[in-house]
Amino acid sequence: MADTNSNNFPPTALSEWLRLSEVTANRLATILEITPRSAYALARGDSELVSPKTLIAISNYTGLTIDDLLRTFYASPLATDTGSSRINTVLAKIGAHLHTDRCEAKLARFIHPDFLCSGSAYASANAPPMNFKNMCIANAASPYTITNALLSTTWYNPGTQKPTESRTLHTYWRAMITDKAAHTTTDTTFVILEFAKSISEMEPLEMPQILNWWWHKPTELHAEFSDKRVAGFTQTEHKIDLHTELRENQIRQNFHLNQKPKSEISGSAKIG
Repeated sequence: MADTNSNNFPPTALSEWLRLSEVTANRLATILEITPRSAYALARGDSELVSPKTLIAISNYTGLTIDDLLRTFYASPLATDTGSSRINTVLAKIGAHLHTDRCEAKLARFIHPDFLCSGSAYASANAPPMNFKNMCIANAASPYTITNALLSTTWYNPGTQKPTESRTLHTYWRAMITDKAAHTTTDTTFVILEFAKSISEMEPLEMPQILNWWWHKPTELHAEFSDKRVAGFTQTEHKIDLHTELRENQIRQNFHLNQKPKSEISGSAKIG
C-alpha cells in the first residue's frame, strides 16, 4: 500500500495527525477495528469512500472533528502542535510507548535525572511520587492493552510570558483500553509536563528533558474500569460536564499556585 505521506497526495488533517503521532494508517485501522482501506482513503482525502460510522470512530479517537477530516486541509497548526518539532516528537513517543515494555528504552533520553511522576490520585492515597523506572514498570505490568492518542497541548504562559519561554505544558490524552475479553473503553487524562528547559532555552541539538509529570482524571464518577489506573495515566470511563470543566480549571489554578519558584527547588521540584 502506498505511503499516505507520499508527494503523490496532498496532505490531509488525518495524514498530518498520523505523521505527528508516528502512527501508520494500517495501525490506526487495527486499533479502531476498521478496514485499512478506509483509513488509507481518508488519509489521502478520499472521504467519499469512508462510511459515517468509520468517520465518527476516527474522529473520536484522534480528536479531529468531522469537519477537519472532510474539509480541504490547510497547513495551520494542529491542536497537538507545541511549536517545537522536538517536543512534538517526545509526545509522539510517549503516546506510542508509555504502556509497553519498551517505555524505558524509548523514552529515557527525554527524561531528566530528577524526574518525578505524581498526580491527584497519589495525594488521595497518600502515595509518594514515582521515579521514571518505576513508572515504566507499573505501566508495563498492566493486564490491559492500552493505546494513547494526544488530543491537545497548551503552554502555560501567564502574563506576558511567551509560549516558547514556558517550561510547563498542559496536555490532554485519550486512551483506548482493551481487556482480555476484547471489551474496549476509552478515557481522557489531563497531564501536566514540566520540562527542565523551555523551547527558547534549549540549544539547537539539545533534546527536551521532562522533569515532572503530573496527571489527573477529569471526573470523580464511578466507572466500570476504575481498577485500570496505572502510572502517568488513569483509565476511567466517564462523561465530561460543566461541573467537571469548572473543577478542572480550579485544579489547574491550584497546581500552579502550589509550584515553588525554580530558584527554590534547583531543578528538582515535585509536581502535585
